[in-house]
Amino acid sequence: KELGLEMNSKQATISELQNKVISLEKELEAAKLESKEDFLTKVATKRALMSEIQRIEEAYKRYGTDYSICFVDIDFFKKINDTYGHGAGDEVLKSLSKIFKNAFRNEDRVARFGGEEFLAVIFDVKKAKAVSILERIRETLNQNVVEFENHRIIATMTFGVVAHSGNTEVNIERMIKQADELLYVGKRNGKNIVMSADYDPRG
Repeated sequence: KELGLEMNSKQATISELQNKVISLEKELEAAKLESKEDFLTKVATKRALMSEIQRIEEAYKRYGTDYSICFVDIDFFKKINDTYGHGAGDEVLKSLSKIFKNAFRNEDRVARFGGEEFLAVIFDVKKAKAVSILERIRETLNQNVVEFENHRIIATMTFGVVAHSGNTEVNIERMIKQADELLYVGKRNGKNIVMSADYDPRG
């Protein structure tokens, strides 16, 4: 009888531990998903995209496939938050990121880099084609209206794109920095613009 009671007690403990393991596995899967997808915009996270960029660079070295990196920032985002509230800012982020993501092909990559900044990798196209894609996105955004608490908000984006082609060795961080610098040239030149250049290995 005592042995039976002890076995029942151990079985209850085992069942409890199994339930804890199942719960931890679910939490782990959720954490993995969160590390890959931004919770608000549903595009990739910065961490996920940086990992993907390394694979793209390996493909470039092996097959010579061109690609462009685009840094993007929402214009006057602080003003939107200050005027309409952070809820409006979130709606603008969700609306613009959806348009931004859907405008690209399946092989391209889009991520939220931080705050109102996004980073995109446009794969296997020359600079002129990358600029054409981004101009089309820019024009679509100009027609997009975000409705929030009886307000109609039109938010634009400024783009800085750097193309990598030829046989030049590339430094990923330097390429992103150059795209970021182009973005802020666009900001100083009136915003809502696409600025482009070829990758300069000298920085």
